[in-house]
Amino acid sequence: MKIGDEIKRRTLAAENWETTIEQVVEKLAERIEIHGQDAMVSTHEVLGIVIEEVRELENAARGNDIAAFRAELWDVLIAALVGIASID
Repeated sequence: MKIGDEIKRRTLAAENWETTIEQVVEKLAERIEIHGQDAMVSTHEVLGIVIEEVRELENAARGNDIAAFRAELWDVLIAALVGIASID
């Protein structure tokens, strides 16, 4: 690839979005089943948890482990969603 070359990205189909949204609901249900419905207590707690999950995501990326990367990406998303729900 040369400077100026464009990266060709695939288009996400509606079914990709639908499947992902269904998985979000499933992952949130799993989180509630494991940890209950307790809110995070402060913005500092939210930030700490999200940073921890991002560090784990970074480690999975460095290890070039796609399955671990995907799992950690879910953890980042769920932590962020719980954080949003906690501060609203």
